[in-house]
Amino acid sequence: MEQEQQKRPAGRKMKISRVSIVDQVCDSIKQDIADGIWKAGDRLPSEAEFAETFGVNRLSVRMALQKLSTLGIIETRVGEGSFVCSFSLKPVLSEISIFYEGADQYHDIQQLRNLLEYECMRLAAHTASEQEKAELKEALDHYYELNRNYFELGPDNEEALELVKAEAKAEKPKKTAAKKAEKTEEGEAPAEEAPKKRATRSRKGTPTPAETASEQE
Repeated sequence: MEQEQQKRPAGRKMKISRVSIVDQVCDSIKQDIADGIWKAGDRLPSEAEFAETFGVNRLSVRMALQKLSTLGIIETRVGEGSFVCSFSLKPVLSEISIFYEGADQYHDIQQLRNLLEYECMRLAAHTASEQEKAELKEALDHYYELNRNYFELGPDNEEALELVKAEAKAEKPKKTAAKKAEKTEEGEAPAEEAPKKRATRSRKGTPTPAETASEQE
């Protein structure tokens, strides 16, 4: 007995943790998306189908899908179902941003941004094409112009802030239109058309022979 007690690590206890059904369903769906079984824009199976596949109730599936939606991995549309999103950290950072509003936390974020952004600038300077460098210079010139207009009118001037917001908002449609024009010239379909086509087919189900023939033409 004394020898067995000596072999045991002092102060070590084995604890068995229980993973909830919701977390297991969430992790399984998330792993399938990461493995490419469902890609961005694809419609996921219904709650009933997931419930039958995993052998759980629909409430557990619904809570798992809500968790994935909060993380920005999927998007749930009323009357259509759940669709895989192009993953972005923006929804996650938006949820936790309130915890980093203090002065100390803000300083930590600034240090992290400095580390990341300086390395990004270095890579861009070494690997960017001439066209990409021209686009970066145009964006930088536009930033300097907005910055100058803002401080000329005064940082506390509401009119200056609204002017900067309006100019920045007006710039987005121009960039989007330019990107679409480039893709059209290259013979590619605009990025927005593909998800619509997939979503429409998901609602209709299997395409009719007439639709199949028109697509082949």
